[in-house]
Amino acid sequence: MQEMLEYIVKSLVSNPDVVEVTSTTDKHGINFKVKVDSKDLGCVIGRNGNIANSIRTVVKSLNTGKSRVGIKFDAK
Repeated sequence: MQEMLEYIVKSLVSNPDVVEVTSTTDKHGINFKVKVDSKDLGCVIGRNGNIANSIRTVVKSLNTGKSRVGIKFDAK
């Protein structure tokens, strides 16, 4: 999942070398934190959050377990 998330985000941004994806696991599930260049944050989130929601949908579809998947986008 993490590799696919990183691949999708790097495909969208103009500065893919800055993209950093980290994950943590807690009792509720897996949480991903995606950091991109501040200039690329709008490209990843999209108008009204449409791109971010699409990314979340794709990553959640890869989740074969029953754990929750959360993704937070942030600028470096």
